[in-house]
Amino acid sequence: MNKPKGGFLSITGLREVVSSECLMKIAVHLIVILLAYQYSFNIRPWLNSLTLNNGYPPYPNFISADPFVYWKYATTYGWSEIPLNIFGPVYFAKIFFCNFDAIFIANLAILILSIKCFAQRISQSNYLVLIVLLINPAISSQVFFVNKELYMIISALLFLSTTRTKSWIFAAACLMALFTKIEFLAVVGLWLVLRKQSYLVIVYSLFALIGAISIFYSFIPGMADKESVLTYASKNSQSIGLSSLWQYLATEYHLFFLVIVPRVLQASSAGIVELFRGGISVLKNGWVTVISSFIFTSMLAWIVTLKRKVTAEVIFLSLWFVVSATLPFAIHRYLFPCYPFMYFIILKREQIYEKG
Repeated sequence: MNKPKGGFLSITGLREVVSSECLMKIAVHLIVILLAYQYSFNIRPWLNSLTLNNGYPPYPNFISADPFVYWKYATTYGWSEIPLNIFGPVYFAKIFFCNFDAIFIANLAILILSIKCFAQRISQSNYLVLIVLLINPAISSQVFFVNKELYMIISALLFLSTTRTKSWIFAAACLMALFTKIEFLAVVGLWLVLRKQSYLVIVYSLFALIGAISIFYSFIPGMADKESVLTYASKNSQSIGLSSLWQYLATEYHLFFLVIVPRVLQASSAGIVELFRGGISVLKNGWVTVISSFIFTSMLAWIVTLKRKVTAEVIFLSLWFVVSATLPFAIHRYLFPCYPFMYFIILKREQIYEKG
């Protein structure tokens, strides 16, 4: 009997697909196990050691920003006493009664679910996208405790996953956005409006935003406090000179529009710069920022080299770069909300770029 043509090849191809899927599934489980191990034997003991009397204890590796502040307000202040700039993470902690284990499990579960929704939206393997995003320490290192960066990433992933037939995802994205910060809510609101507008309206709106910030830069709420931090840092560090220069130009000469690109580049490459300045010793405590900076700058360079249209994702990146550039100092984590949009552009590029 003659065998059907291509039968062997079809079976082989199926085996390869199943095999690769199994390997990716194993890799995802290993990443989750490593995160659970890190939480159980490094992060959790540190969280349990927090007391109101020891101030800001040294942070362990792989911990998100400002955990002591969130913990203090979540455990000692009432719902109506939380400052506006940290209400999101603190409210999230209060919902789980500031139980460290419950917060870690919830963070990890919600992140994984949002990544799966994102993978389905871009028509990629769930396990492949989980691996690509979770091996980025800028994303995976946020799950151990409440923080704005994680909830901005999750909200962005869900916004990008929204379709007409899955409106519940949009509702979930809006809900997670409530646990972030005012700047993110403002940018998301503006982005939702602008992404449906014409090219000219988008360009004029961006110029108007940049122009308004340039004129009223010194009057941005909280700017005086941030400038005092920058002044203190400049007296105790020689590596803050550029940040001081950008701030001087923006405040004294209303030249904010000229410092947007330098500040974004400075923040995106912060870890790389520290590595060159401090050498290998920087990796002991700052390896998360170093690796994240390499990933971010590589992705940004890749996106810039692509032949692109002005898409919804590009609009958000433009808006967030402008808003993040209002900060007087270069901190890489302020760019974390850009990651979902950058991954979307790269992984889904055949549908949003012109073929050259």
